[in-house]
Amino acid sequence: MALEIKLNQKLSQTLVMTPQLQQAIKLLQLGRQEYVEVLERELLENPVLEDSREDEEQFGARGTDTELPPVAERATPSADSDDIEIRRSNDDSLGDLFGYSAARGSGS
Repeated sequence: MALEIKLNQKLSQTLVMTPQLQQAIKLLQLGRQEYVEVLERELLENPVLEDSREDEEQFGARGTDTELPPVAERATPSADSDDIEIRRSNDDSLGDLFGYSAARGSGS
């Protein structure tokens, strides 16, 4: 009578298409006009759903206080020669540390 020890391991992965996932896929494929029509139809058919646009009209648009200024008015960082020189010195320091020359582009 021989005793035998066995160990088996199995790994599997499955994707479950939940109703929410199916609905999301369907809605993502719609164009804007079709999407609005589907939402309007769902709002009419399902009395539990509420239209949040009514709240926005009543209380004002959300996030108007925190809107970003137009792109032209935003501050943009400038790359002056001091910044470039600092970057070059940092590259040289790292190159010295790792035996790499930034100017040559190859290891030493």
